[in-house]
Amino acid sequence: MKIGALSLGVLIAVFSAQMSWAWGPADTTAESNAATKLFAYNVVLKLTETTSTSGACTSAYNVCASGNCTCYEFSGTSTATDAAGQPTATGAGTATFDLTYDSGEEVETPSDTADCAPAAGVIAITGKKDVETLYTSGSACDTLSGGSPLNGGFVVTDSNVYTGGAEGSYLGGFTGTTTFKLVLTGKAAK
Repeated sequence: MKIGALSLGVLIAVFSAQMSWAWGPADTTAESNAATKLFAYNVVLKLTETTSTSGACTSAYNVCASGNCTCYEFSGTSTATDAAGQPTATGAGTATFDLTYDSGEEVETPSDTADCAPAAGVIAITGKKDVETLYTSGSACDTLSGGSPLNGGFVVTDSNVYTGGAEGSYLGGFTGTTTFKLVLTGKAAK
């Protein structure tokens, strides 16, 4: 019984502390930099596939480790809202998306009907008040066909408004034969 009480006491003391001994010091960046403000970053892209070609895309961020890739190019519209659904600094605008799908790195699924592979791309958004460049990295399943998902993470690499950057996750897929929807959700800093 004494060992159980002692163990419980140690656990309470450890988890009440900032836990810097195991997980590093507590992040105090936001507290110490009062000028940086975080905002919700919510962008929806409604795109149409304009072309697909053999090989990696020629955009700035094209990862094709196997050498056996397909480049999908999309263009369409973008809308951006905050957590309350109000338009953000990006606003409504146009978008392009160049996506390299690395079919040489496909991982078979047990049913062998929805193989998944790495996918990396570049999104360019021209909004009402901002022009942004985003890099994406993730995976796509079933060669992006039949509504199979594309998911992963993104980072805003260029923006006039979000000077502190932005990052988050995305989820998307084909909604028709050539129509594609991509939803980006994260945080942005000014």
